[in-house]
Amino acid sequence: MFKIQLDTALINSALRRAPEYNLSYRHGCILGQASLPLGAVRFVVVPNFNGTHLVFSIPFSEIKGEITGFLLSKLLGMFWGMIGKQIDAAVLPKLRRLGLPHDTITHEKRKTPQGEVGQIKVSAEAINWWLSSQHPRLTPSLISMEFSPEGVELQGDLRSVT
Repeated sequence: MFKIQLDTALINSALRRAPEYNLSYRHGCILGQASLPLGAVRFVVVPNFNGTHLVFSIPFSEIKGEITGFLLSKLLGMFWGMIGKQIDAAVLPKLRRLGLPHDTITHEKRKTPQGEVGQIKVSAEAINWWLSSQHPRLTPSLISMEFSPEGVELQGDLRSVT
């Protein structure tokens, strides 16, 4: 069994690798800002791990355009299918380079009691495969990820391969 605690400073350091989205980890969520033809847009991403997937939920009610205000959140909700195609175009080439299948990441629009959200799901099986490929003699298996204001706690099993 292993347990790793990633503090907010480390997470924010990793998020800075995507400077075009101005991402930061605060209060257990990822806050971001991106430039679009209609001006800048701010958004919130709520991460969660359900055992089979790492799920990034983007509440449409938390999307706000610099010029369009909350109207942008309604537009993005209506055009989630087109956004999904852009996610695929950005992510699929990277998955192929890592040797991961195209179904590693899925996306969908869901209705929740709090409103509509866009969800991006990353397969835990693919995460475990990638972790295993990092060291030929170790087989890690991610069991849980807990997101909190202090950071992220990862837990899993670690087996040695002889």
